[in-house]
Amino acid sequence: MKLLSPLSNVEDYESLVEAGADEFYCGYMPYRWLSKRGVQGSLNRREYVGMANTCTLSSMKILRRKIEDFHIPVKITLNSITYDPMDYPLILNIVQELLDIGFDTFIIADLGLLFYLKEQGVRCNFHISGEFPVLNSETIDFLTAFDIQRIIFPRKMSIVDITSCIQKFRDKVPEYEAFVLNESCLYIGAFCNTLHCDELVSFCFAPTRINKMHLDHKEFKQEYRFLSLSNLYDNQILSGGHEKGEAYSFAEHGCGVCFVKELEAAGITSLKIVGRGRSREFLLNDIQNMKAILALADTFDDHQRTAFQQQVKERFFHGRCLKSTHLCYYPQN
Repeated sequence: MKLLSPLSNVEDYESLVEAGADEFYCGYMPYRWLSKRGVQGSLNRREYVGMANTCTLSSMKILRRKIEDFHIPVKITLNSITYDPMDYPLILNIVQELLDIGFDTFIIADLGLLFYLKEQGVRCNFHISGEFPVLNSETIDFLTAFDIQRIIFPRKMSIVDITSCIQKFRDKVPEYEAFVLNESCLYIGAFCNTLHCDELVSFCFAPTRINKMHLDHKEFKQEYRFLSLSNLYDNQILSGGHEKGEAYSFAEHGCGVCFVKELEAAGITSLKIVGRGRSREFLLNDIQNMKAILALADTFDDHQRTAFQQQVKERFFHGRCLKSTHLCYYPQN
């Protein structure tokens, strides 16, 4: 499996490649978009300008030259949930500009934008964003009409469901991606309308209280694990998170690293590290730890998954398990 890393700054490309990243995703928010929509209308679900987006075409050209030297590809995020259709021509112009300098893969969440770009004859690779609710095989069946290169499964998708979807459509969609590290958000991206910006704390970290409407209700048992997040988030300090000088702690905001063997067996081809806006030092540590975990996984056979998980917990989590803190991506396994 490939390891997909965020890229917040063009200058970080070489060091993250050397750390072991196999591919990247990055945001691009040029001036002509900012002058029209500002940061509130982000192109890519990150309203940070300096921290999580590249904002000039000259920087993107520099990045393209780096890709030619190191041969580690970069995918461009255009994954806001919806755009004003009046902005589609501007987005088309931005896409074409990036295609002209050599970028060929775009991560899309707005189905209307995808249809528009196809209608305009744009020829490139399309990845369906984790912000789009691919929650079942029927959704993938619908998306195959758009000649999709990769499906990115959203958070809270069980490995059982992921396996079932991939088995049905492996011959129609060649690549599949799953979240593996950081930001175990309360929400599925498609149903989240909050901001992620410099001035305001991400709503993901706001104190939250969730309650059952009927205390004796027995259905959707796996969803009830989020009830206990109320205590976790009530105790969060409302800071922007990842501040300069903050000590690094591997997977402190969630992960699914114990299940990389299950994800590989399911047919996942890329594992996604979340972290646009995080510092280079954080990402270097994340990548190096994930590469060590993937190397460790290769030393265990499929029937040794439990032993592998135990080794991960001992070597990377001091014996603890994120299931106990409700930050595990795949708790039903």
